[in-house]
Amino acid sequence: MQLTEEQIQEIRSFVRENVSKIREGCKHPGQVLRRFRTEVLKMTQKELAEILGTTERSVRDWEANKRVPRLKYVRQIWLQFGLDLAGFEKKRGSIVL
Repeated sequence: MQLTEEQIQEIRSFVRENVSKIREGCKHPGQVLRRFRTEVLKMTQKELAEILGTTERSVRDWEANKRVPRLKYVRQIWLQFGLDLAGFEKKRGSIVL
């Protein structure tokens, strides 16, 4: 997926805004992932799962806050768009905001 610099900046802005809302307790990580997938990526759960090499059920569970995605999946999403994981911590293979 090739993005313009403007689209990359929009994604970075979305991520910064929503990560701060998660940290403040205003939003759940799953809500942010769902909005990111549907509004920014414009993908189905199945499409995202295929790109990440995981199952649709895993994506569904992440969005429902039943499970936390492993760091390797978060990295894959970020790397698709040339983003970095600054501000995220690793704890036993999962992300911590």
